[in-house]
Amino acid sequence: MLSFIISLILFISADSLRFLIFNDDGFGYINTSGEVVISPQFDDARSFRNNMATVNLDGKWGLIDTEGNWLIEPEYRFPLEAYDNRIRFSEHIEFELHPIIRWLSGNPSREYYGFMDTSGKVVIPPQFTEVRQFSDGLAIFSDGGRIGYIDTSGDIVLEAEFQEAFQFSEDLAAVKVTESVLGFLPFGSSWRYINKDGEVIITTEARRARSFSDGMASVEKKGLNGYINTNGDLVIPYKYELAFPFSEGLARIFHNNSWKYIDKEGNVAFYSDYQEVFDFSEGIARFRSDNQWGFMNKDGITIISPIFDLAYDFENGLARVRKNGIWQYINIDGRVVWSSE
Repeated sequence: MLSFIISLILFISADSLRFLIFNDDGFGYINTSGEVVISPQFDDARSFRNNMATVNLDGKWGLIDTEGNWLIEPEYRFPLEAYDNRIRFSEHIEFELHPIIRWLSGNPSREYYGFMDTSGKVVIPPQFTEVRQFSDGLAIFSDGGRIGYIDTSGDIVLEAEFQEAFQFSEDLAAVKVTESVLGFLPFGSSWRYINKDGEVIITTEARRARSFSDGMASVEKKGLNGYINTNGDLVIPYKYELAFPFSEGLARIFHNNSWKYIDKEGNVAFYSDYQEVFDFSEGIARFRSDNQWGFMNKDGITIISPIFDLAYDFENGLARVRKNGIWQYINIDGRVVWSSE
């Protein structure tokens, strides 16, 4: 009985997956079998996220569900972005000025960002000139050139005091802070990792620090990159010219004029002589060879030959590719399940 319930849940989950397509009629969506489930009709559209997609109709953006029903009617100038059950939207606000000043200044106005819930109810009024999507329950905002964090209610939980900052990931965020002498004289800067209370958990000597992924974060010092763990230990020394986030247990690095994939101990999993390689997604990584795109597995073995003009990562079992100017979706066997032709 349990296995039947699990299979049913997986079937229902897979049945609700949607993939973006485009033809002469506009943008629409297919399911995992390549069947059109939301007919091409939109002027522009984005991929589904959390069973919601932002689409443009007649020059206005709204939000639809997996059946194509409107969750939020199309009435916004810019795309809506849905993360953590919060939907970022913008509102064009004109400044209240004296008519003469308004005329002299060219009728100034600006976009301000806020957030709605999935029903379209405004939960954070548009008040930010710069704010990113939510991650781990917090979102980055900018004020006066400095960066802070708000929660899903719009309350400021970490004041805008950082020079640079990344989103929270694995309950930590990399931030760049100004060092000072005597508590008020600026004297250089440094990168740290903080928790959601703003407490410094990890200090680094790095010139650049990045977000954690798979329990590891790449850090840069004197032009070379290494990796630290969530304890702040430098587990892989500074030695790579380029170092990218860990994904599914492996990270791609560029060293001594070649691409390699390493594990979390810094051991080389395999070398690659391809022109360019990318992160693993669902056990498969795309690569570029002689300006053609293909896919390989975690042993570095090519499983789909480089025959595409362009390719994107596999997501939910399908990858979007372009071949001879024709857009397609392929499965992990390389079989075409949908074509724009």
